[in-house]
Amino acid sequence: MKVIVSIIFLIAALAVDATPHNPVGITGGTNANFGEFPFIVSLQTEGCHRANASATIHTCSGTIISPNYILTAAHCVNKQNGSMKVLKIVAGLVDIEGGDETYRQDVGIESIVIHPDYETTYEQFGYMAPSDLAIVKLNQSLTFNEVVGSISLPEEDAQLDDNADVQFVGWGDHVCWTEKPTRLQTTKYNIINYETCYLACLALFYDNDKLVTVDEDLSLCTGPLNNGTRVNVAGDSGGPLIKDGLVYGLHSWIFVYYNAAIDHDMKGPSGIFVKLSSYISWIKENVDDL
Repeated sequence: MKVIVSIIFLIAALAVDATPHNPVGITGGTNANFGEFPFIVSLQTEGCHRANASATIHTCSGTIISPNYILTAAHCVNKQNGSMKVLKIVAGLVDIEGGDETYRQDVGIESIVIHPDYETTYEQFGYMAPSDLAIVKLNQSLTFNEVVGSISLPEEDAQLDDNADVQFVGWGDHVCWTEKPTRLQTTKYNIINYETCYLACLALFYDNDKLVTVDEDLSLCTGPLNNGTRVNVAGDSGGPLIKDGLVYGLHSWIFVYYNAAIDHDMKGPSGIFVKLSSYISWIKENVDDL
């Protein structure tokens, strides 16, 4: 009798399963050009099992909104007293392993503000908790130039149309046991409506609606559905979802549905993002140089 094994992985930047079947990088992405996305930064933690044990390693992305502040996913920085503490923020990179050192800027963290709704629901939902958003204040200002700069936020409560084309940027998975991409990647997605997204997530949770944290007012959901060609993965958390020069979302989590009989068969949304237009007031309350 033929046995088919199916496993669901929830992928968030600091919750990575060690299976070799995890995808790395933006599946189906293309290389970004130098300076094309000056607002993306790499959040880096202490390295592991590498030739240089003192080196730091990419774990999440962040988005520059001013010379002194970045936005990222709360789950990337909510364990700052643990083993995955973010040690520094690196701007001006395209190749995560170097090659563009002239413009590289390494800065530390002065303070972190995590959205209070994430903190109150984390114990229940873990990395899928709603409001997966954090503001990081840098310990020194970034110097803006042709490869380091900020991106603007949308207006409060701004909406994206269903099927709107959007762009995502990230380096992907840089955990210690994987063959990792080094070049910044970008890909195109489309916005899928809340009902479609909710039902897709519900099916992956075997109709347990208590586990589905997608929120119509607080989340953005991207397609394609049931297609393994374009998904963002571990290490992409905190990365920007872009439309018309504005950052509308930050990557929070995805499903990876692995079927042993089909190999990499991705099902469900290509990404769940924090809907930044719903948090504009909170961001402005905590950022003093917007």
